[in-house]
Amino acid sequence: MDYKQYISALEKVIPYKEKYAPSYLDAEIISRTDRTILRRLLDYEMENGSFSVYKIYSYFKKALMHPKSYKNTHQWIQRLYSLGMIEEVYGNYARGARFYRISTGGWLNLILDATFRYTGYEQALIKFYDQNIFFKTFVLPYFEIDTVKTLKTGFGLDLYLINCCEATILWLEEVDREWLTEELQSEEELEIWDLDLEVKAFFYKSIVEITKKLSIDYYHPGVRKELIDTLSRDIKFLEAIKVARNEFDSSYERLYHELT
Repeated sequence: MDYKQYISALEKVIPYKEKYAPSYLDAEIISRTDRTILRRLLDYEMENGSFSVYKIYSYFKKALMHPKSYKNTHQWIQRLYSLGMIEEVYGNYARGARFYRISTGGWLNLILDATFRYTGYEQALIKFYDQNIFFKTFVLPYFEIDTVKTLKTGFGLDLYLINCCEATILWLEEVDREWLTEELQSEEELEIWDLDLEVKAFFYKSIVEITKKLSIDYYHPGVRKELIDTLSRDIKFLEAIKVARNEFDSSYERLYHELT
């Protein structure tokens, strides 16, 4: 798979790790309060789209038991903007208002913070299925939307995205940035084995989990039939697991030949 678009977005967020410097994974990029506010912004964006300070202030005033002042809301928005967790959405808005949305850096931290394990937030996988750079890279090419609705809970999509993001960070922290710039500007595909491995590992696990679920739901024919019908219609998933199996079989045969 060509990861150019994805890496082009992420390399602006993940700095090259200097010797002895902590990894992005170990550093506290944002505080617990920042994460809480970021989740609140995700709530709003899922329901209403981009937001201004006033929109969020009004939303907090209505949704929270102890709403915060406009001044505090403005400070939160500006802090998250300075940290790169949200980005401005440019447009001709009334009274010169500034609107924002969650940025690539914000989505990265939401994923790493296991946000999509919480009830309700998994709906973001459906809402932003074909928009978010992470979902477009690791979900859209392999699953139809109906399968995402079925797999959003109980099949580890949240952990799968975390693993993909962690592998991306570790790769970007070590890769030569001059080489990467040349690769991104070239016409050749940018393939990253570590990310491909995470995708294949998820497919192998999915096959096991789906098989277990079909066995458990044997006495619930309605649920079992719905799952089978959904997956049997998903051409993307069927092709992906076929490719993964062929590559596994090829690697297995090669390794077995080398060892015997």
